[in-house]
Amino acid sequence: MALSTAYLAQAAFKKLFGLAHTEVKTYPLGNEANASQITIVASDIYAETIPATADAVAGRIIACTNATPGQTDSYLTVAQNLTIAPDGSGEGHAYLVTVPAGHGLIGQINPLTGLAYAQGDIVMSIIPKKFGTSWRPILYDTTPTEIPPLSDQDWIIDERGFVIINTASPAPVYLKCWVYVGKTVSDKLTSANTSAIVYVIDGGGTEITDGEKGHLEIPFACTITQVDVLADQSGSIVIDIWKDTYANFPPTDADSITSSTPPTISSATKSQDSTLTSWTKSISAGDILAFNVDSCTTITRCVISIKVTKV
Repeated sequence: MALSTAYLAQAAFKKLFGLAHTEVKTYPLGNEANASQITIVASDIYAETIPATADAVAGRIIACTNATPGQTDSYLTVAQNLTIAPDGSGEGHAYLVTVPAGHGLIGQINPLTGLAYAQGDIVMSIIPKKFGTSWRPILYDTTPTEIPPLSDQDWIIDERGFVIINTASPAPVYLKCWVYVGKTVSDKLTSANTSAIVYVIDGGGTEITDGEKGHLEIPFACTITQVDVLADQSGSIVIDIWKDTYANFPPTDADSITSSTPPTISSATKSQDSTLTSWTKSISAGDILAFNVDSCTTITRCVISIKVTKV
């Protein structure tokens, strides 16, 4: 007996509305809480090319195609989980697709959660057959022998890491597939919103003198996330940053955004600060920044790089 028509209808509608179809009971749509991959949000959309023919790509696609357990490219583990999805008459048996021990997925970033995969995690980014027939996930029993898509066991797969099978005899144990670990559209958008404001202070071959060194107008709204200072030689320097509007130009010491923790190199060639304790981190489009050297020893040239996220 195949999966019931009522179950298949529930599965299809839940998928369409962005809900998981992993609960085999025929509960209504509103009962489901797990989002499904068909929901079109930026974090679900693969932003890097999937080749026409299935193959591993460093940093983007992990192969799970080796029948020998314990290898970095072994088949994924398929196991029943009655806590997530109890069995139901005519509604199939629910299985999870998870990361086995020693697999190459361990430590790779799950693009849908932003967290590194660990042993036992649900594999949430299985590449589906829609990218080409060579990408087709293949389900195996313990021998391993393929359980064909047209088998009377009647099974369906959700690329978020779930398998529903009507007759679990023999039970599914392995999944041969490829897993996407590359960037999503959300990642690309975040990257596009990251920038740096760079200013060079040059003493012309002599030790940098104290005082105000110049201004920059910032044409976009942003939030400061980190400040790096790089010097031409070992020494010490303290640089204050002032900010004010175009209407109030020029900024003065009263407009400092660095509180008591200005960018500082101490007997070194570089410094980095991502804590930015008590800083004013928000910059509005059109604001003017001024760079003032409070003190300097030995250094004749330095670059201050202010990393920002555009808003």
